[in-house]
Amino acid sequence: MIAKFIKGLTAVCASAVMLTGCGSDGGSLGMASEQSLAKIKELVLANVDTTTNKIYRLMWHEDSGERKLENVLTSIDVYYTDSQNDDYTLTIDFDGKDFVAGEPRKSNRKINSYELSTPLDLDAISYDFIHRIADSADSLVVAQPDGELYELKSVEMFSFGVDPVDLDYVDGWHRRDEASRKEYERLNVSFQLNYIRKDETTQYNGRYTTTNYYTVPFRLDEAGEVYIAD
Repeated sequence: MIAKFIKGLTAVCASAVMLTGCGSDGGSLGMASEQSLAKIKELVLANVDTTTNKIYRLMWHEDSGERKLENVLTSIDVYYTDSQNDDYTLTIDFDGKDFVAGEPRKSNRKINSYELSTPLDLDAISYDFIHRIADSADSLVVAQPDGELYELKSVEMFSFGVDPVDLDYVDGWHRRDEASRKEYERLNVSFQLNYIRKDETTQYNGRYTTTNYYTVPFRLDEAGEVYIAD
């Protein structure tokens, strides 16, 4: 049933984490809370000038180390194009105390058209929207033949984006029909949820625990409905 299987060393807490709440220690931000979303947008706008750049993708991830499955917001990636058609990726990492932005990484190639591309609307990413799609995704898992065996533990990642227009398409852009152009204005959403099986035991080795967990990928279709991705 689960599309992707991963086994790793994790420090798993005893009880499930509410996905819309904070991290399990009460001091860190969760992956899908209203507070986290506000912080993500604040950090993005503080580090990317949207008057001279167009953001086309925003992603955020949970911890991949000792706090795996604790639903802790740890890393944010911002992809954007400037007015000179240069492409950048900015990563903002949580260092245990605060979020720190690294230096933007510039692509070696000019690949996207700043003029023709539609920027990602950050206001379209709301807490209610995230809550709805996460609930819908979990309902799909529960509805699987063996769904009752799985327990939701954390959000692996969220990705929101609008496909930028490739520079190679600029010359013929005026000849494209309206439906084709609209494809480059549509919000694309994908995300992943992590589950454990209730019938699998956790193995303990000193301060580490070995836990099997299952990462299930989801996408939204053109109607905005959630489905389990291949």
